[in-house]
Amino acid sequence: MIADDACVEPGATIGDDTRVWHRAHIRQGAVVGAGCVIGGGAFIDTGVQIGDSVKIQNLAQIFAPATVGNGVFDTLKMIIKMVLDRAKSAGSVRSKPKT
Repeated sequence: MIADDACVEPGATIGDDTRVWHRAHIRQGAVVGAGCVIGGGAFIDTGVQIGDSVKIQNLAQIFAPATVGNGVFDTLKMIIKMVLDRAKSAGSVRSKPKT
């Protein structure tokens, strides 16, 4: 389900059974896994990778080069610029190493 007033740019990938709520914006090149919920007014940047069964709350902003692992739940208005993976970091936030 994608709300009528959500913006999913051409070239963005949205997985099966993912819900994108009102005024959410998903940029081209972003990948959102299956069974996710993208809350109202959320922003997902170009190049962001979101795993399966992820809940992105209302007004959250996720910027490249962030990767959000499977099953992660973020909080209202959270801004993510790092790698999140509950399975690897047990819920803690760790910066993506520079290469």
